[in-house]
Amino acid sequence: MQKLLPHIRHTVLQIRDNEGFHSLASDMRTDIILTLIEASRSPGMSWKRFAIDQAKEVMHGLNDGFLQSCIAQRECILHRITGDIKQAAIDINTAPLASNLPPIEKKAHSGSGHTAIQRALNHIQVDELAMATDVLDSWHPLSQAPSTIEEVVLFRKHVLLGKISQYQGRFEESLVHLERSKELADLRRHLFFDEDRLDLMCTLSDTLLELGFPTAAEQTLRSEISRRDKGGTSAGFLLKLGLAESLFAQERYREAETICSEAQSQEKLSKMEKLRLAIIRAKLSHISFNWEEAIRYWTEAMHAISQFTLTNGNTTRIILLSICDILRQQGNHELELKSRDQLSTLEMLAGSGGARYWIVGLRQWLHHLQPPDKPRI
Repeated sequence: MQKLLPHIRHTVLQIRDNEGFHSLASDMRTDIILTLIEASRSPGMSWKRFAIDQAKEVMHGLNDGFLQSCIAQRECILHRITGDIKQAAIDINTAPLASNLPPIEKKAHSGSGHTAIQRALNHIQVDELAMATDVLDSWHPLSQAPSTIEEVVLFRKHVLLGKISQYQGRFEESLVHLERSKELADLRRHLFFDEDRLDLMCTLSDTLLELGFPTAAEQTLRSEISRRDKGGTSAGFLLKLGLAESLFAQERYREAETICSEAQSQEKLSKMEKLRLAIIRAKLSHISFNWEEAIRYWTEAMHAISQFTLTNGNTTRIILLSICDILRQQGNHELELKSRDQLSTLEMLAGSGGARYWIVGLRQWLHHLQPPDKPRI
């Protein structure tokens, strides 16, 4: 797709600046809109903005609820990426409601399902997990035998429901949703799920870890990494860092360290990869009593987590507890007291609901810091 972008831009601008989009037949305009929507998935914010703006311009005069939904979804994603959640909510509200679409129109109905997913993602972004669940639960296939395009929505719906359940600590429920999505992807091999499958497999392995099955999590991740390697698709480091976490849970620290060193050498990591890497390296240094290195990585994790809104304060609290433990071990009581003051303030502000378990392994790490037979640090 990347190589086609200059040609798409040239063609669209030539039509716009000469005959105009209105001169084209409706089916040709539909094809151009769908092409621009798909092309807007390519990297680069200026390109995404161009593709969406042109799709909206081509859309003028067309009465197609499905296309309108597709444009609203891509515009919503664009604003959510940039952190403008308020505008993302406004964007997705321009999509036609399912009740306003013909019930027999399966394509339009699947479009309303994708719209529901974007609304749910907006709620998740601001820690409104119950509202996100309600939005997702409100969409169902038109019949007991879903069409192929409805199955795509079902796949994404259950990945998100599994993720939400995991965040809330309902790990068994999470596993049910995620296994349903995995069964769909395995069964419908003619559908391309690779982008969403990465999210599925990472969340599935995290849930298995939370349920106390690190070996199953390791096998899940190794299988997916191998599948991607054979298919010529990059596995990325989120899968590999999940593998490092599963190895840490099995006390195979040297293997986990090897993966972390490989990730650390990469020039570019995503925000989540940086956060997961910092936390795993911090834990590895912590259990090795390498206090200077541990506090450096915990500090990196604290900086990385500031880039996210979905924290509930619980993740930050565990990072601060880890830093307090190191300062106590070092006998640095003055800094420890200052960190504890910060911790007390955080505990007063943190809510009890929301995404308490969005970073796997920290729940178990808290038990390491505060075992039942040990006074609270």
